[in-house]
Amino acid sequence: MQVLSGTRRPVRQPAASCLREHGTRSIRCPAAAPQQEQRSSLIPETMQDLAADTDLQATLAAIAAKGQQQLTREEARARKRSLQGLGLPGFEQKLQGFGFEPLRRQQCTTLQLNIGLYCNQACSHCHVESSPARSEMMQQQTAQRCLQLMAGSEDVACLDITGGAPELNAQFRYLVREARALSSSLEIIDRCNLTVLCEPGQEDLAEFLSEHRVRVVASLPCYGQDNVDKQRGRGVFERSIEVNIKNLCCNGSSGALCLSSAGAACLSAASRLLSSPDQS
Repeated sequence: MQVLSGTRRPVRQPAASCLREHGTRSIRCPAAAPQQEQRSSLIPETMQDLAADTDLQATLAAIAAKGQQQLTREEARARKRSLQGLGLPGFEQKLQGFGFEPLRRQQCTTLQLNIGLYCNQACSHCHVESSPARSEMMQQQTAQRCLQLMAGSEDVACLDITGGAPELNAQFRYLVREARALSSSLEIIDRCNLTVLCEPGQEDLAEFLSEHRVRVVASLPCYGQDNVDKQRGRGVFERSIEVNIKNLCCNGSSGALCLSSAGAACLSAASRLLSSPDQS
């Protein structure tokens, strides 16, 4: 529940109206935005969970003993043996079986940038194993080169920024500002974990995204709190739904902040929170 400055009583915002457009839901936002509730960082809890994760600690020990490259080779060989044991065809063979031609590269219309593996969460299903313990981050020289490539391309119509939590990289806002300056019609996507809006220093993030007309593609692995917190960490569901979708709704007054159809359950839960008179 958001509380307006200068009042003691909670003020409920009108329920956001949802529109379906090309597989997305666009949230039309109220004109006024309340102050965001001040939250502590999720990172200390995430680091505690990482330290208590026995599987992770075993993997780290194996990396220390064998090295990352050797462990990766061993895992690749093990996966290949498993597939061969099942008698499954290879990818190209499978395509041919369905009558598809070999895949060929076409014109590049979307530039997707993974700008860093640092994240305030450590999701168990993360395919790049992002966490607060990761330090790999895009530097400004690389970001500048990406912008130069975009400026020289007539085909790139979409900049898709991911991570990690891309918003925690120092280059995120620089990329967004400069990319928007390059083209008013460019689609800019922020692949957001939602809890980043609660991090100290990110209080104005929703307003920044709205100002630069950034499409927010939010991810949530399940509609239930128990499953989400097991996969993503303690308190993630509550921060994602009750606090941050409301925050996105209230700060998107200059346009529509969009969430992908994969986040439909997330939006449905947010709508119930926004419209329920008993929700506090």
